[in-house]
Amino acid sequence: MKERRSGRSVLIRGGASLSGEVRVPPSKSYSHRALICSAFSNGKSKIENISLCDDSMATVSVLSGMGAKIEIESETAFVHGTLPIEPENVLCCEESASTLRMCLPLAASQDFFSVFTGEGSLLKRPVGPILEALSSLGVEVMSRGGYVPVAIESKGFASDGVRISASSGSQHVSGLLLSSPLSKNGIKIDIADEMVSKPYVDLTVSVMRRFGVAVERKGYKIFEVRPGQSYKGINLEVPGDYSSASFLIAAALSARSNISLLGLPQEKMPDSQVLDLMRSFGADLMFESGKLLVSGKELRSIEVDCKDMPDLVPPLVVVALRAEGTTRIRGVSRLSTKESSRVQALISEFSKMGGKLRLDGEDLIINQSGRLRGCKVSSWGDHRIEMALASAALGAEGETVIVDAMKTSKSYPGFYDDLAHLGAEIDARQ
Repeated sequence: MKERRSGRSVLIRGGASLSGEVRVPPSKSYSHRALICSAFSNGKSKIENISLCDDSMATVSVLSGMGAKIEIESETAFVHGTLPIEPENVLCCEESASTLRMCLPLAASQDFFSVFTGEGSLLKRPVGPILEALSSLGVEVMSRGGYVPVAIESKGFASDGVRISASSGSQHVSGLLLSSPLSKNGIKIDIADEMVSKPYVDLTVSVMRRFGVAVERKGYKIFEVRPGQSYKGINLEVPGDYSSASFLIAAALSARSNISLLGLPQEKMPDSQVLDLMRSFGADLMFESGKLLVSGKELRSIEVDCKDMPDLVPPLVVVALRAEGTTRIRGVSRLSTKESSRVQALISEFSKMGGKLRLDGEDLIINQSGRLRGCKVSSWGDHRIEMALASAALGAEGETVIVDAMKTSKSYPGFYDDLAHLGAEIDARQ
């Protein structure tokens, strides 16, 4: 069940009891960064447990278009580090905003011309902040009003200093950091306002350090990579993905079931906050012999700010709908620039199932809704909305049909296979 085609639907029968264990997919956020660092390193790298989702493969394609030598066998990437070369063709990022925002600075750091484009939802996702930053570094950029396609004519970064806003996202900060070892000047980034999605910049800094590049920083205000550094080829294993695991946790809690998850790191990672948040709901989560054991019957409402973890909003909504009381999720305004207008999608589709949701300024309010009712709903072409609906459907009465489905390969190709392994009754249809 890995293809993403328009017109497909998925039928999910509610009431099934989940049990057993599955291994969570590898982190696509970590995979993006490891692929970028290894592609233009000095030496060879072996990256085990690489994410094979659509977004990660888009990064492989774009890096290869700039001369990277990447071979993937099974779930391992073998990378022969090299210097970037001018692309012969347009670099298509498919629907991956991470690929676009992290690879644009790579190309801009070099003395060549390049054109980036995308497909589907990426055509509607803004890249204005990174284009402004590149312009301030002396790069000539041309775009469709701050959207792809984007053309870059560069002689490399003309300076080492840039001041940028990070109030709408942090991927462009990660992109500038990742490109800095390829620039003769290094880089110093001055953040002009409050950064959101901070854990993802922490991940960028951590992966860069693993590949031999030191990042100096003052909190989340100043980041500096001194010139003369370069990435070194290494061997590493990509950890499991907490954002994907959050949907399996939500599915288990929605179905009032007990499951075990393998492959999650116990150290702090982006979206690992989901563990504490689910515990706040009343879920019982504990690591035992390398497995995360998930169970929970009685759930209670919470209040949480998700400005640093927007991808957790959909699975949190699934659990909140089953929780006693009123849950308030703050900081949801950023979800309007994802693959869909996620807040609107969540309110629209879960309301069809009997959910009680409303927007209060920048807060999403979810009231206890009892057991949801199965019905026909739409993914809005968004992988995370689809996985949220599927997770909730497992605890709903009757059958739920998700139309415009099979988008999950963007981040979690084996999602439905894993749910079926745990006991879910699922039927994919043309």
